Amino acid sequence: MGDKKFMDKKNDSNKEYFFRGKNIRMRGVQEQDYEVSMYRWANDVEFNQYLSYGLYPATPGTMRNLFSDLMSKENYIFSIDDKSTNQHIGI
Repeated sequence: MGDKKFMDKKNDSNKEYFFRGKNIRMRGVQEQDYEVSMYRWANDVEFNQYLSYGLYPATPGTMRNLFSDLMSKENYIFSIDDKSTNQHIGI
């Protein structure tokens, strides 16, 4: 499997990764993930077309509230980063 918690000095020294695969890295979700990537995905019609809850407009405030709500519970939520681009690509 992957390495447990390590600092990736090469690409992003401020993030701890819990898993490192061939093409991806997994880390704990951060508020910025919700404010940027997830906000964009939540408002993308094509991205949401097959999801059961449908498309509802999200605001930055909605995303901050969602993040705060999820972090107040005992959840294990990981962000997935593409190793080649260092971009957040999923949770």
